[in-house]
Amino acid sequence: MKILVIPDVHLKPWLFDWAENILKAGQADNAVCLMDMPDDWNQEFWVDKYRETFDRAIRLAKDFPETLWCYGNHEISYVWAKLETGYSPYAENVVISKLEELKNSLGDQSQIAFAHRIGRVIFSHGGLSSDYIAFLDESLLSADIDEVLAAVNGASPKYLWRDNSPLWLRPQRKNP
Repeated sequence: MKILVIPDVHLKPWLFDWAENILKAGQADNAVCLMDMPDDWNQEFWVDKYRETFDRAIRLAKDFPETLWCYGNHEISYVWAKLETGYSPYAENVVISKLEELKNSLGDQSQIAFAHRIGRVIFSHGGLSSDYIAFLDESLLSADIDEVLAAVNGASPKYLWRDNSPLWLRPQRKNP
């Protein structure tokens, strides 16, 4: 199975055009979007660009209903009211409402999560480390991978808004 990974989008809706062309040509069987759709340097006033990017993502989700979506720190920063680099107070309502529209356009709400698995490959925005799994619950280190992913996807903001979580996985930084 060939999986197309759509990288950090950061207000580049053309990435979804690119992905659609690849999927339509049969060059990939499915896609996983690592999101970070809002925010880009010096773009916080361009609210229409935020709307355009999310609308294009929603169209891809409808046209390719098997696509999986991995929350990024830039979407979650709006949902959890956490400031992140590039956060736009002007686009806040658009990001929150369009993210909800994206979720509602999916056939199954589980298609948008912090981490997904296809076969033996795990997808998340920043990565998933054994250190983070142990941080959640040491017993998860010997658990079935689906149990691990359920724990990650069910974790609270307190456990996910951290440098070692799947939103970032910044091993060079240590959380207090």
